Amino acid sequence: MLKVISTPKEKEKPLVNKINYPFVDFIRFISMIGIVWAHIPFFEQNETVTNILNKIDYPMIYLSFMQIFKFGVICFYLISGFLIGENLKNISPLSYFKRRLRTIGKPYIVVLVIFEIFTLISHFYIGKNTFSISAALDILKWSMFYSPLWFIPNYLLAFGIILLFYKYIRSKVFGLILFVIMVIYSIFLVYIPAYAMSHTTALFGFVFYLWLGIFIRQNNLIEKILRININVLILITLALFSISIIESYQLYRNNFTTVFNILRFSNQLYSISVFALLIKICNTPPKFHFLNPRKETYGIYLYHGFITSFLIPIIIGFIDQYFDVTVHYWYDYRISSFILLFLSFFIFCYVSTTLFVKLLLNYDIGYLNRS
Repeated sequence: MLKVISTPKEKEKPLVNKINYPFVDFIRFISMIGIVWAHIPFFEQNETVTNILNKIDYPMIYLSFMQIFKFGVICFYLISGFLIGENLKNISPLSYFKRRLRTIGKPYIVVLVIFEIFTLISHFYIGKNTFSISAALDILKWSMFYSPLWFIPNYLLAFGIILLFYKYIRSKVFGLILFVIMVIYSIFLVYIPAYAMSHTTALFGFVFYLWLGIFIRQNNLIEKILRININVLILITLALFSISIIESYQLYRNNFTTVFNILRFSNQLYSISVFALLIKICNTPPKFHFLNPRKETYGIYLYHGFITSFLIPIIIGFIDQYFDVTVHYWYDYRISSFILLFLSFFIFCYVSTTLFVKLLLNYDIGYLNRS
């Protein structure tokens, strides 16, 4: 049976409901690991996945390793939708949207401005490229839709659509319409080479998962998920994980550039299965000790891009310049060396970002305490 925690009443209406589901923070925590994982820079900036897979000694192991946390984004949409369904029991949709726009938007704007300044300096001053307004606008577009910050504009658009049509939110027909839109986006962005693009540009492709999270909450499906045998969930998840790897491999063999696109159909099913599995294994409050996913997750999302986009490349460049050793020489496309170095970069990124976010929260910098 699902256990819930009651929290004391606050003077101001809280953003979250008085009932705190134990799996919420657990899914936030695991999903954020996946998002940081996906953004770790390792290969040369312009090297394609196809080139990497052509060179690496065990491509299937590489595909499997990178697939592990590909559920992160979809799980975030699902848990966000679940919380929307919980919170809208006590507040009007418009008031809730304004509040979320304020608490999400302010920290995002701060980070976007700083990130844009860093990127402009890197491109024009360090990279010695000729400055132009059009180039600066292209960089802004990249920062908003292709950098690690892509999720927030996409999420706010999806959130706005959900609230705009909120009176239809309980309608399965509305959910079916969103599902069809998601399928169309997936087909075009993943499976038709002429339209193949990054999932970061799928502006309407994730609305369905926000709706699905709300649907799960409003129809009390958590209890039904908890009644599923855990062995069945594990087997389904492992099967879908394997199918996702096979699909990625087939996309690679057919020269598609969308090998790791999270809108691959197999990955979407894998993500839903992982979401259910995480709920099942976390029906009591987890102990995070030093970590606080509720307060820190959004900050880690916003600030990890500075480590992955700037600091790690600087470290790699420093070693290359002063020790005459390139990253490619370190691992020479050997999967064992790649995994070891990748995990080192990941741990460095996650730990350093978490410590930095704790510092910001402690001194109330960057509006993170309002999110």
